[in-house]
Amino acid sequence: MELFLAPTLMGIATFHQDPAIALMITVSTAIFSFCYLAIKKYRLFHPETCTLTDPLEAEWRSRIVSMMHAIPLSIGSLMCFNEWDALISKHAMNAWHIPKSNYHLLPGEPHDFWVIRCASFFLGYLQYDLMWMIFQKKAGQKYDVGMVVHHVLFIAITHYNLKYFVLAKTFAWLSFCEFSTPFLNMRWFYAVRSLKETKEYFLWSTMFMISFIAVRWIGYGLGIIDIWKHKDEWKLAPTGSKFVLAGIHFAYILNILWGSMVFKSFLKNLRIRKHSSKKE
Repeated sequence: MELFLAPTLMGIATFHQDPAIALMITVSTAIFSFCYLAIKKYRLFHPETCTLTDPLEAEWRSRIVSMMHAIPLSIGSLMCFNEWDALISKHAMNAWHIPKSNYHLLPGEPHDFWVIRCASFFLGYLQYDLMWMIFQKKAGQKYDVGMVVHHVLFIAITHYNLKYFVLAKTFAWLSFCEFSTPFLNMRWFYAVRSLKETKEYFLWSTMFMISFIAVRWIGYGLGIIDIWKHKDEWKLAPTGSKFVLAGIHFAYILNILWGSMVFKSFLKNLRIRKHSSKKE
């Protein structure tokens, strides 16, 4: 059922975007899908054969692709921050909502903005990754419910943002959260090969914990504060943007919960390392 429903709904939503934006989303989804298939076919960046089970190898490939998304998006988020002045040059409201009737006031076409390019890139990846999770479920894997909820939520939010050009400023804060993803994956690459006792695992675990708290707790939190500091600028935005705001707050709660687990895992690993060093 979901194998039919998910791509159909995502396809319909993409079709209803501006043609230039729809093309960017489609190309992004296609590129990530192609990269995964190429990595699988040619066994690029894989561990030694028979080191991992087939499901773990599939996740290994998926995490490589996620890094190919996270690194460019993190850099792109800085470009989004940089274009705030251009967005609000005509009116402060432009950072929160721009009606189509006011597009002519922008210093360029909407799809020329970094926030639109990055959001399309981000959305294309989420659509690919959601389909990957569905295909893995068909192969006998269980759903990661938290990740499915996260992906569905942000796919819906980003489609709405791109369609109605709302909350452009907020996307810069959100996209910078991907900065922590490469550290998460590097930690996982060591953990899945039973290398948790190594210095390298501890290094990546530490970097992941620090980056997660920095961008997904503090950075995201600053974005939430920024939203409420400028309530007068977005309160007249379309009704749907209020649901987007609710989704953003819900996703922040998810990050708080995930972050607490990350911190507990780090402390547990730290205690184990201290105990091991005392034995030596």
